[in-house]
Amino acid sequence: MIRRAHPQSIRRRALGFAAAAALAAGFAPAGCGGDAEDAASEDTGIPYPASLGPDSSPSDVAKLLIEALEADDEGTLVGLVAAKAETANLNAIFERRGREGNVTPPKAAALAAAGWSATYSFLKPGQTRVRRHEIHGDKADVFATAVNRGGETRTLKIEMIREDGAWKVLAGLENLPD
Repeated sequence: MIRRAHPQSIRRRALGFAAAAALAAGFAPAGCGGDAEDAASEDTGIPYPASLGPDSSPSDVAKLLIEALEADDEGTLVGLVAAKAETANLNAIFERRGREGNVTPPKAAALAAAGWSATYSFLKPGQTRVRRHEIHGDKADVFATAVNRGGETRTLKIEMIREDGAWKVLAGLENLPD
């Protein structure tokens, strides 16, 4: 019997990996960091893609995410990240491990974008299609159909939140079994 990991544990592992990568890259030096609440309340300084606005749907955001992944457009990818939320998540991971978190929104956004690119590299280019979205208050899930390099059709789950009045994407693209 194959046990499937709970989606939250997959997300925690992905964030833990991102925190470890940040540590290894020197993104979080000990001794000079604020708490997660302070980091989440700062202006990120990261521009939201101009082709989107407050009225854009989660599906619109996911379509642009996929286009940016296909084009390896790091600027657009970084602009789509829920940077405040991911900064708070990463800094909380550091703090749980006894380190002071000092991840900034631009660093958190870069890590999330790099993770999306790594995940997307296992999929065939031009084969991903957004199918539907579900909105639950200030959270949304978008489901897309993708084809992996082995030719198998997969479902991607893209989690989003409303941040600064617009839909933004959380770290990790969840690959669901069909």
